Amino acid sequence: MVDDAHGVGVLGIDGAGTSAHCGVKPDVLVLTFGKAFGMMGAAVLCSNVVAEYLTQFARHYVYSTAIPPGQAYALAHAVDMIRHQHWRREKLAELSEAFESSLDGIEQAVKTETPIKPVIIGNVDTTLSASERLREAGFWVGAIRPPTVPPKTARFRITLSASHTVEQVRQLGECIKRHLEEGSS
Repeated sequence: MVDDAHGVGVLGIDGAGTSAHCGVKPDVLVLTFGKAFGMMGAAVLCSNVVAEYLTQFARHYVYSTAIPPGQAYALAHAVDMIRHQHWRREKLAELSEAFESSLDGIEQAVKTETPIKPVIIGNVDTTLSASERLREAGFWVGAIRPPTVPPKTARFRITLSASHTVEQVRQLGECIKRHLEEGSS
């Protein structure tokens, strides 16, 4: 099973996702529509046997409603954009490089292949305070904390978008670097 929340739309040929990127064909593939697709919801791609089981026993599925036709249409359009607008993936790769190079030497910055960039701060109060200071500087950076992540690993989760500029991403990286250096002194 592969839960491909961050790779679908970004990794692999035509944005086919982490499985395609790694040459894996999972029995169950979970995709979220909230990141590269720019929407909400998710899908489970699986065999008919697994689908029948989920239809009968997955409470969240059993007690939910189908996506509305308008969202299905928008999702089909998003899939087409992902498959054919390669420039978006190229731009995200450029932004990822700019972000990671701006935080070069900062051990809290975790390098990833996707445009989701964690920066592990550790302490919840420090993370919340730094997130607020970043917001005051014009950067909206989410503070992710336990129980969403393990104890003592509170972090920023930066989500790069093809609509960002390289300069914006570099400025964010420099601002994070400054705050981390101030916090350690």
